[in-house]
Amino acid sequence: MKKKIVFLLQNGIGFGHFKLALTIAKNFDSENFEIIFLTQAKSTRIFDGYNYKVINIPPTYSLRSNNEVLFVYKFVDKVIDKIKPSVVIEDTYPDDFYLNLPKLQFIPKILIINRLIAVEFENYYYNGVLEQYDKIIIIKNQHEFLNELTSVKVKNFARYSDKIIYSGNVFNEPSPLCCENVKN
Repeated sequence: MKKKIVFLLQNGIGFGHFKLALTIAKNFDSENFEIIFLTQAKSTRIFDGYNYKVINIPPTYSLRSNNEVLFVYKFVDKVIDKIKPSVVIEDTYPDDFYLNLPKLQFIPKILIINRLIAVEFENYYYNGVLEQYDKIIIIKNQHEFLNELTSVKVKNFARYSDKIIYSGNVFNEPSPLCCENVKN
């Protein structure tokens, strides 16, 4: 039986977080892993040309009422229950919307930190947000990241915690659709 990996993605200005997630997803072999993207994208075109499941929900900031938020919240919780992921991977900005889903409470969580400023990381540490993740992958080298931190306590956490993995830079690969468009 394949292990299911769910990427929880938000959309900011561009698609950088999506490209990073796609780059990571390509490293899982399709015989042993099923990749599912749960996105809040305005467009899912970036996933064209890939053989991944994509579930798109409205961006939470665009929901106009508590009833809409509650409806989407319950919908996503049911989707997670149906998928039964082995692990969820969230990119850069922890989202309370996802972290508070009942069906995600006992699922291992990985946070990928890319382009997060030090003060935000320190705030996540002091607010207990980082405790909710089983692993934290920081896309910088350790020395560079530690030099940005100001709190000694957070610096020690970032240096010695077995939760944290430093990967250095990750380079995004162009999608098959992008390559095809360049060729034409």
